[in-house]
Amino acid sequence: MVTLIDLLLVAAFAFFLVWLWLTGRRRVFAFTFGVATAAWLIDWILIQQDVGDADGFIDCWPSCTGWQHTAGAVFWTGPLLLVLLLVAGSAVRVTRAIKH
Repeated sequence: MVTLIDLLLVAAFAFFLVWLWLTGRRRVFAFTFGVATAAWLIDWILIQQDVGDADGFIDCWPSCTGWQHTAGAVFWTGPLLLVLLLVAGSAVRVTRAIKH
């Protein structure tokens, strides 16, 4: 389902979003976060509608199709990205509060 490469890509994307926020690139951050959210919502709709057996990523192993792997990776890494952003944002706020 979710591989180490998927997790590394999500972590890199989360750090990229945090970097955008910290460097004051709020519009680029909002656009990028919006695109990621839209991708997750589209994936969720495709899973709900069972397009191309997208919901089969739950029980397809070891014969998952590329579509099922992608649907599962986007579905599970979306919430993980949100958690990473919340943790990183909280860490930044705590660090700033300690410095002041």
